[in-house]
Amino acid sequence: MNRNRKMKRKITASLAASLAVVVGAVPVLAAESSIKQLNTDNVYKEETVYVNADASGNQTSVIVSNWLKNAGSEKELEDSSILKDIQNVKGDETYQASGNSLTWKTEGKDIYYQGSTDKKLPVSVHFTYYLDGKEMNPSDLSGKSGRLRIKVAYENNTRQTVEIDGKKESIYTPFALLTGMILPDEIFSNVTIDNGKVISDGQRSIVLGIAMPGLADSLGLNKTDSSADLLSLDIPETLEISADVENFSMDPTFTIALSDILDFLDTNGISDMSELTEALDDLEEATLQLVDGSEELFNGTDTLNSNYQELDSGIQTLKAGIDTAASGSNTLAEGITTYINGAAQLSDGAVSYVNGEQQIADGARQLEPLIAGLNNIHEGTALLYSAMDGQGSADEDLRVASGQLAAGTQLLKDNLDKMSGILDSLDSVEQLGGQLISEAQALSSTLQNQVATPLQSAAGAASQLKEQLKTLESGLSSAAAATAQSAAEQLNIQIEAKNTEMQTKAGQVQAEANQKLSGARNAIQSQLDALDQSANPEAAQALQTALQQLDGDVTVSQPEALQPISASDLNITIPDEALAPLMQTLTILETSAQQFASFLANPEFSSQLETMQKQLEALSSFQVPTGSVSLLKQSVNALNDGMQQLDSAIGSLSGKVKGMNEQTASLPEAGAGIQTLLYGFDTLGQHNSDLISGAAELTQSNPLLFQGVQTLQTGTAQLSDGALTLQNGSSQVKGGIEQIKDGARELKDGMQEFNEEGIEKMTSALKDEFGELMDRIEALNSNTCAYDTFSGKTDAMDGNVKFIIETEAIK
Repeated sequence: MNRNRKMKRKITASLAASLAVVVGAVPVLAAESSIKQLNTDNVYKEETVYVNADASGNQTSVIVSNWLKNAGSEKELEDSSILKDIQNVKGDETYQASGNSLTWKTEGKDIYYQGSTDKKLPVSVHFTYYLDGKEMNPSDLSGKSGRLRIKVAYENNTRQTVEIDGKKESIYTPFALLTGMILPDEIFSNVTIDNGKVISDGQRSIVLGIAMPGLADSLGLNKTDSSADLLSLDIPETLEISADVENFSMDPTFTIALSDILDFLDTNGISDMSELTEALDDLEEATLQLVDGSEELFNGTDTLNSNYQELDSGIQTLKAGIDTAASGSNTLAEGITTYINGAAQLSDGAVSYVNGEQQIADGARQLEPLIAGLNNIHEGTALLYSAMDGQGSADEDLRVASGQLAAGTQLLKDNLDKMSGILDSLDSVEQLGGQLISEAQALSSTLQNQVATPLQSAAGAASQLKEQLKTLESGLSSAAAATAQSAAEQLNIQIEAKNTEMQTKAGQVQAEANQKLSGARNAIQSQLDALDQSANPEAAQALQTALQQLDGDVTVSQPEALQPISASDLNITIPDEALAPLMQTLTILETSAQQFASFLANPEFSSQLETMQKQLEALSSFQVPTGSVSLLKQSVNALNDGMQQLDSAIGSLSGKVKGMNEQTASLPEAGAGIQTLLYGFDTLGQHNSDLISGAAELTQSNPLLFQGVQTLQTGTAQLSDGALTLQNGSSQVKGGIEQIKDGARELKDGMQEFNEEGIEKMTSALKDEFGELMDRIEALNSNTCAYDTFSGKTDAMDGNVKFIIETEAIK
């Protein structure tokens, strides 16, 4: 029964290890195995050979992992190995090498080491691909669609010469090779295999095939006529997988090669059929137990898969929560960074504000002298209006004086019209001379009484008219000049007042605009102070931006000043040539009248009548220069018209001055506003030091706050990375558990098939065919055909070796 238990342990461990390799669950280090335990006290070397191959199965690299079990029983352990680049992978124990000989200092522990080699494998596998019946290179299959056929051929490269029934025979070292692959349903459909099993879980097909190359030949099944029944064992040496593919790609395949498949079959001491039958019965019993064990394994992996689904769901939830926390920490960090920058800007802005406020206050204090000036402007405007409102005498009021001047020019015009009538009466002198000639004798006394006196009066009148004309000319020139000078002065006063008014208005507009601007900044600052900036970073940033945009003062450009006028621009000049002819005529009239009056008074008048007649004739032929009078009349008319227009303009100016007077009535209030502004600046300046100190205190904690948020960011980032690693690892574990479950199902079904199609038939055939077949089995199970090391071992060690061949993926 010990032998049977040993056989069970070996079969179970071998098949379990094979399945683990197929689903990718075998670790790099060799796992503990109970395949062969001839002496638990001896040092035992277990080798796992990892082979990387291309998609066709050609060997590309070989890594061997060795486990020296029970090595700790010796302080120094002798070992042999052909490996290169040997590394201790699970401890600090060292070794000394001499060729292939190694001496390990065990320090009381087992030794785990690995290395590489280019040694040819004792078995090999080759994959040939066909698409729609045509052989294809693996690299050309990527993305193709059609009917795929994969032929897997195994080759046993190890033969030994043994003696069977007295003859030398060459037989193969027995190896069992299991090949597994996982084919997703979105690519593969209608999957079949000739020597194996296909299991589908609804998302993928798991394919597992087994072959024992050279075993049928070593058993002689192809040589004897009596082996007909044994041929039904169908010991496979190749596999063939077929499937319909769409956009072809394939993950790596795994093949495990075991060299100890016959170790459990102990033929020593079997001398008759009964002992063989007993051994085969033990084999069948062990196989049935393996079938039961594989079913239990499947049930356990199914429970593990269900429970891990819940754990994986919790891990996904944990990762989502950590990601949310990491995102929140980043948002918090950005907000705190913005707050720190804003606090620094606020501190700098507070200092700039205080400096600016002091400069504005100093500038505002320069407005203080304007308070009295604004009152003076209003008083001056009122005084100007009182001098032009048409009330009072001409000496007191410009409008009254212009009215009187206009009346004087009108009177001058009227007098000139009268003088023109007088000149017209001189036309009758010619007629009078004629009468005097004819009546000279009769009118001597009459001329004395009625002519001499009027002539004398006329001469006086002409002289007086000349003086009046001179006075009028002088008066008109003086009046025009005085009026022009006075009007220019008054207009310049008005222009200056208008310029001052415009400058004042511009200053008021600028002051009011800056006052409103300051009020807006204060309102925004109040909102910013009342805001919880840590909870509302966006709103705080918007308020800070608004403050920056309102920074500075409004400057209103001064309007272009009105230019003053001079008296010469308004002076009315009376041309000298307009009055000269009239003056000449009046002089002649005056002289003639005086001479005529003297002549009439002379006693010799009568004797000189003839002479007088001639003189009268000369007088009658005298022509008054009416053209000069007409020109004077036109000039006086023009002067009168201009004066009337000037009077009207002064009346209009009086109305405008009245409007100015009304507009400047608010200037004293503006002066009071300046006084209030100065008081406000004084009050505002009292809080400047508190503002600067408060802003400075606000920035003192910025370094600690910044360091804290960096620590928070780093921690959450590390936590997120760790959660991602956990998530990825959990997904891999989840996939691995699902693969183990699928593999366990495949193992269960495969063991059932292995028992029914293999063990039962083989034991039945062995019971029927004992002779040469029994000799061959004994030869296969002998030490001559045993394969217990690949990289080498000492003779004192027991050993075991398995091969894991992984082909590269086709993408």
